[in-house]
Amino acid sequence: MSARTGVTILGSTGSIGVSTLDVLQRHADRFRVVAPVSYTHLTLPTSDLV
Repeated sequence: MSARTGVTILGSTGSIGVSTLDVLQRHADRFRVVAPVSYTHLTLPTSDLV
């Protein structure tokens, strides 16, 4: 089994960031979020990110 690629998402609470998180979640066997970065909307749930 190969290691998953770690991904940093700048602007993870914006529309593009949320879409990116959705794509990464659908490909969780290949990617993992290691650093979601946000300036606003800090109340978004993060329980499923890692």
